[in-house]
This record gives sequence, structure tokens and C-alpha cells, in this order.
Amino acid sequence: MKSNMHTYLISQEGSHRLTIDNDVTEGNAPYLLRSTVFELINILLWYKVFSDRYPKGLDKKIQNVEPMYSEINWIQGELAEINDKGYGTFLSLEGRIWSIPPGMIKQYGLQVGDELEITKKADNNKHIDKIRKQ
Repeated sequence: MKSNMHTYLISQEGSHRLTIDNDVTEGNAPYLLRSTVFELINILLWYKVFSDRYPKGLDKKIQNVEPMYSEINWIQGELAEINDKGYGTFLSLEGRIWSIPPGMIKQYGLQVGDELEITKKADNNKHIDKIRKQ
């Protein structure tokens, strides 16, 4: 999955030409396209091995395998409060604060004082991706 993240980051810059156009036209990024293609080949090779190993229930296996391949940085803290509208306030041990939407509060059955660990979304580190109770 680490390879997938590199591909995403490289492709993201490559697809938004305004941010890299000067580098490409001036020859400062001669390997941008090649690196994207090589990362895609890595993903295809990994997928082939994976699909051969798990021919049935592939979607379920991919969801279950993510923690094995990704370097998830869990942030520890607690649910400090739940406001009148159902939004929760997660307070990390480092003193940072994240808002937990009401849907996640219900989904995980959270209550004030619960010790939690969260992960941030890759595309927006201000939003919570996953929650687990400690």
C-alpha cells in the first residue's frame, strides 16, 4: 500500500499541470512520467499476486489487508465532550483537537470519557478516517 501512496502523490502533481508545468517544460522533471508508470507497474504486479492468492472474496481481503501493509499512525486521546448537535470533541494526548461527526459517534457507540485512537484521512489530515477504542 505504501507504493499506492507514492503513486497517488506523484499522479496528483502530474495531473495538476499548473503546479509542475514549469518543471516539466524546463526539463527539471524528466522522470515524472516514468516514475508514475513504474509505480503503476508495481501496483499491477502486487495485484496479480494478491488476486492469485485470494481469488474469492477479493474485496473483503483488500479491506482486511490494509493494516498489514500501511504504516498507520494512531493518535491516542479521549472523547472530551459531545455537544447538543451530536458532534464529539476528540482531544489527543498532545493537546490537538479533532471533531467527530455524529455518524461516527453512533457507529462506534462512543461516550464522553472513552479512551480512543484515531487516524487522519490521507487527503485531509483535519478529518478523522478511523477510530478504535483502547
